[in-house]
Order: sequence, then structure tokens, then C-alpha cells
Amino acid sequence: MKHYKGNQSKQTQIDSNKSFQVLIQKFFLTWLKAQRNVSPETIKSYRDAFRIYIQYLETVHKIKPSAITVFFLEAEYILGFLDFLDKERKNQAKTINNRLSAICSFLRFLSFEIPEYSGLLNRSLMIPFRKEENRQMDFLTMDEYQALTDACEPDSALGKRDRLMLLLLYNTGVRVSELVGLKIQDIIMDTNGLP
Repeated sequence: MKHYKGNQSKQTQIDSNKSFQVLIQKFFLTWLKAQRNVSPETIKSYRDAFRIYIQYLETVHKIKPSAITVFFLEAEYILGFLDFLDKERKNQAKTINNRLSAICSFLRFLSFEIPEYSGLLNRSLMIPFRKEENRQMDFLTMDEYQALTDACEPDSALGKRDRLMLLLLYNTGVRVSELVGLKIQDIIMDTNGLP
């Protein structure tokens, strides 16, 4: 594996506007939010992936966060990171693929920002995703759903809240994280004052 820690000439080839730190900031604040309009949950997931990747570089390769450059996105480093997730953190294939997806999204962003590094970026983009076990989706039968809604106390505020949450989950297919994040201003009332 190549180490650029002592090779300052390669590190200084990237000007300050194209440093890893500036590029990752632009990726999160401009690219993901403004141009790609991704959900806050996706941004949080990507942030976590890069937090773990930066920790990996520091603990395994002794590269301080301030010394990270684009060269540390070479395929060898990313493959090492994926093995680290598998062996050290005991992550499942789905989690490893989510981390790789975040890195690949950043690599595609970089191909626009620093096309002069397209060879390095394209090699890293060729890293295959892990094969995931296809899990059969679980679902509630109508009787099970009815039993849940019947268990909600109709006379208490908490019971009404729980029943409404179950109705929203069942009728919209919304994720639990999205349901928990709902605010009163997210509900649009019709002319009769009904949601």
C-alpha cells in the first residue's frame, strides 16, 4: 500500500481550494444539501461513514485528519477500510455497503471537482459492493394490525397518539425515523380542518 505521509510533493500538488478538508465540506454543505437534495437521514449516514473512515485512517495508518489528502481515497485504503468494518467492527454486508456507498458518492462528486485525479477516483469507484443476504420482508397480517390498534386506549392522549402513529405507519409506508421526525407544520389540513 502506498503511503504519502513522507511524500510532501504529491500532497502539496493539490491547492488549498482542493484539499480533502475543503472538498468534504463542500460535498456535505453544497453538493448533498443544495444540489442533490438528499434527506437528513442520508446526510447523517454519510457523515457517520466518513467519521469512521477518518478514524480508521488515524488508528490503522497513523494519518492525522489534518494530513488526509485525496490520495488516501485510493482503492487500497478503501478496501482496507471495508475489511476493517467486517473484521474489527463486525459489520454486516448491508452496513459495509452503506459505508461504501457514501464513499462512492463522494468519489463521484470529486470527479467533477478534481477531474485531474479521475484515474485514482475511477479505480476506487470500481470496488464491488458486498453480496447481501436477501432477507424476506416481514409484515403484519390484518388481524395482527387490528390487535395492535385495539390495544391503544381510545380515551387517553397516549392511546390516541399511538393509534395515530400506527395508522400513519400502515397507510403511508413511512419509515419509523421519518414518523418520529414529523412536526405539526408537516401536516396539511383540508378546508374542513381535517388532515
